[in-house]
Amino acid sequence: KKPLTLQKIRIPVLVVLAEKDEYGDRPAEKIAQWFQVSMKTPDLTIKIIPKAAHSFHRFEKIVAKTIEPWLNSLN
Repeated sequence: KKPLTLQKIRIPVLVVLAEKDEYGDRPAEKIAQWFQVSMKTPDLTIKIIPKAAHSFHRFEKIVAKTIEPWLNSLN
C-alpha cells in the first residue's frame, strides 16, 4: 500500500526505530528500508537503536544523543 501522506512530506525527517521492538510487524531493518522507499523527502535520516525495545526504556540517553545532533544539523 502506498503511503500517500508520507510521500507529501518535503521537510527533514528523523525516524528512530528500536531494534528489538516487540510490536513491530517486521525487523527494524525492513521498516527502515520501507521508509527509504516510501518517502520522497530528500532529507531522511533513519537510526536504529541497537538492543532497544519498543518503549526505549533504559535507552533514553541514547535516543536523546541520536536526536540532539540531528536537530542541531537543521540550523
